[in-house]
Amino acid sequence: SIMRKPMSFFDSTKSGDIISRLSSDCDMVSRSLVSTQLSMGLRSIAQSLAAVGFMYHLSATMTLAALGVLPVAALGAAAYGRFVRRLSRRVQDAMAKATSTAEERISNIRTVRIFNAERMETQAYADRVQKIFALARKDAFAQSLFFSSASLVG
Repeated sequence: SIMRKPMSFFDSTKSGDIISRLSSDCDMVSRSLVSTQLSMGLRSIAQSLAAVGFMYHLSATMTLAALGVLPVAALGAAAYGRFVRRLSRRVQDAMAKATSTAEERISNIRTVRIFNAERMETQAYADRVQKIFALARKDAFAQSLFFSSASLVG
C-alpha cells in the first residue's frame, strides 16, 4: 500500500505521479471486463451476419419473416444503450472520487502519519475502488444479459 511507504518515498516522488498510477489502476479495473465484452460483441455480430446469409440462402421468405423481430430487438438495444450511458457516467464519477480521495490523502501524508490513520485512509480508498469494481461488474452482467437475450431473439 502506498500509505505504508516511508516518508522518503513521498519526498522523492511527486504526488501527481502517484495519483496518475492510482488512476491508471482504477481505469484498468473498469476496462478489464470491457475488452472481453467487446470481443464477444464483435463475434456475435459476425455470427449473426453469417446466420442471416445462410438463412437467406435457404429461404428468402423465411429470412424476411424472421428479421421482422428486429424492431423489437432494436427497442431493447436502445434501452440498453441508455442504461450503459448512465452506468458509464457513474463509473466516471466513482473514478473521480477515488482519484480525489487518493490525491487528498497523499498530498497530506504527513498529517495522515501524525494521526496514525494510514489504515483508515487506505480503507477509504479501497472502498472507492470497490465501488468502481461493483459498477463494472454490474455493466458486465447487463451486457451478458443483453447479448444472451439478443441471441435468443435472433
